[in-house]
Amino acid sequence: MNNMDTTEYLRLKHQQKSAEEQKSQRTRDALNRQMDNQPTIGLGHGYAPDMREAMKKVNDFNYQPTEDEIHYRRKTSGQWIDGPPPKKTR
Repeated sequence: MNNMDTTEYLRLKHQQKSAEEQKSQRTRDALNRQMDNQPTIGLGHGYAPDMREAMKKVNDFNYQPTEDEIHYRRKTSGQWIDGPPPKKTR
């Protein structure tokens, strides 16, 4: 009977240890999930958005500035925006 008591005690201790490890793992998992969705610098609310579609729309827009905008840009920044397109260098 003494042998049975020792076996039951060891089983109880193993169950307690397993329960403690599971609780610890759940706590770590919860913290990791929180950190995965934490806003970071420049990303807003969680993961970075996919900007490929937005960039495609910008590139396809083919914007033509008005005469007033050309004048304003030239006056405020010295930007020469109504000249010939820059030559591509190799």
